[in-house]
Amino acid sequence: MKQFFSFIFLIFTLFNASAQATIGPVPIYLNNDPIEDVNRAVYEFNDALDKSVLKPVAESYETNMPDDGKKIVKNFFANIADFETFINQLLQLKIKDSVSTFSKIILNSTVGIFGLADVAGHSNHNEDFGQTLATWGVPNGPYVVLPL
Repeated sequence: MKQFFSFIFLIFTLFNASAQATIGPVPIYLNNDPIEDVNRAVYEFNDALDKSVLKPVAESYETNMPDDGKKIVKNFFANIADFETFINQLLQLKIKDSVSTFSKIILNSTVGIFGLADVAGHSNHNEDFGQTLATWGVPNGPYVVLPL
């Protein structure tokens, strides 16, 4: 069995190397971070904050919060996230999906009491602003690491 996985790894490595060789030069924005120093500093800040504050809080939440409480919190924030999805669906002109998502938001915000209960059920229509920009032909570019 170990030989089989070694063979698969070898094939994958060779395929990956050959695929990279045929792709051509990497566009400048993929290997150039114009604000690398700022991004690294913000990353270090985020990492330190995560290790010292956020991770202990998350571990305490995971240990002490009852499962029903976790589900209520998850539903509430999922309802808020659905609003972002709705806006991006509108901007992408996905009218049918946006109507469905908006209906879900209204139902969960009213009958589900501000989204604490997910009465409308989970949807698979996750859209983000990157997808919206791509829909309108905006190319990839440099990125910014945000605090928190």
